Amino acid sequence: MKPFVRPTIDIAVFRDADGDVIDYGRRWWPTGDEGPDDTYSVTLHPERFAPLRVVAEALVEHLERTYDLTRSTFGDDIHLVPAHEEAAPLVFRSVSSSPVTCTAGIATDIAWFCPCDHCDEDLMVAIDRLEREVAMVAGGRLREWLEETDDGWWVRHRFVTTDDDDDSHGSSTRVARDQEAHQQEVFRTVPFRWAPWPLRADS
Repeated sequence: MKPFVRPTIDIAVFRDADGDVIDYGRRWWPTGDEGPDDTYSVTLHPERFAPLRVVAEALVEHLERTYDLTRSTFGDDIHLVPAHEEAAPLVFRSVSSSPVTCTAGIATDIAWFCPCDHCDEDLMVAIDRLEREVAMVAGGRLREWLEETDDGWWVRHRFVTTDDDDDSHGSSTRVARDQEAHQQEVFRTVPFRWAPWPLRADS
């Protein structure tokens, strides 16, 4: 199996009103400060995430060449469903626009990031995360399950780094009240740990 090779990407330079370069990804954290309140929900340069879209498109092509799967397109979303029924499906959302998000399995958002100026996401960190977590899904390293708490039902997920250990990160997504019964029924057929994607015969 040939490894994924990141395509050549162009990192654009953006400047503020004074002509100074905006050092995205490094504006707040060196001093330990948070961004100004007026940067919440503001993305002055959404086009800075265009390289993420280039990488996502290359990942889709790589997965198609490597694994036995079915590809379907719905609007700007690309759905990849591996031939193994216990392998996690993967959805690339808004691949033709910025930014790109990914959903794996039943309801797990992977490689998630916030594009707003307040969060000041580092583009290269986002790209690294996308490549790493997509590879872990295809490698059968995603665990996903439904859990009931005093606060309702939650979809939990973690990535397995070895056969006996979990990665240090995961997420939880609360299930809407009107979706609880449906999700309980769906998760009855979902493996606790998704299987690796099957390879194409010619990969």
